[in-house]
Amino acid sequence: MRKVLLFILLLLTVAVSGCVAEAPETSESNVVTETQESEGTRDVGDFKVVYGQTTNSDYAEYELLFKSSQTFELLAEELNTLFILPQDISIVLAECGEANAFYDPEQSQIQMCYELLDQLSETFNLEELSDDEYKKAIIDTWIFIFYHEVGHALVNVLDLPITGREEDSVDAFATFILTLDNYSDAALNGAVFFLLDAQNTDLEDLPFWEEHSLGDQRFYNIICWVYGNNPQEHSSLVEDGTLPESRAERCPAEYQQISTSWDRTTGPYVK
Repeated sequence: MRKVLLFILLLLTVAVSGCVAEAPETSESNVVTETQESEGTRDVGDFKVVYGQTTNSDYAEYELLFKSSQTFELLAEELNTLFILPQDISIVLAECGEANAFYDPEQSQIQMCYELLDQLSETFNLEELSDDEYKKAIIDTWIFIFYHEVGHALVNVLDLPITGREEDSVDAFATFILTLDNYSDAALNGAVFFLLDAQNTDLEDLPFWEEHSLGDQRFYNIICWVYGNNPQEHSSLVEDGTLPESRAERCPAEYQQISTSWDRTTGPYVK
């Protein structure tokens, strides 16, 4: 299992080369307003990659592979060409003591935990997937979760106005960014992971109190937005019954609302 996961990390370099979207287009009618809103925001920050300490020999191998492949350096470089930032945002890859990824607003850090890769590997290994599907599922989900955390970072550092739950909003952000660059598979596999993770949790242990939507809800939201972006390309989601027709008919409008919202909120900070 470990050797397979190490091989998967090598494939990440190829995967990330096409997963950062181009800057959202700004309509001509909004140019003056957005320019005025962005006045006073100096581009003095960058996304920067940091490698945390690790005592686990397996995670030391992960670190070596990430460093040699420059996977996250490439992602950071592309994000830096896209967004105006008033301060640095660190992307920290580290051993955390738990399977997790999170954004720390006090430190302005996106934390990507090596233990999460192990969890992804174990979760998708329970499914009847081919070797290629298994590898792709892990890579795609890792990338989706990263952009979810990027969403948190932008909301915090740029003080973006968010209505509703932030966790739902940054799920929408990650889906929006990935569909912009025709990398909807990452969103779909991320959605499948949330569903599988929920199915592996006993009902009495479900965190109804938590800020995240339940895994099943996140699954249906994300596949709805992917379908809404391009119903023709993803018609199989409805045809095979994965996405109920009663929800599918509203998905194009939901996606359009997401697109408009993130275009307007991030527009003043897009280069």
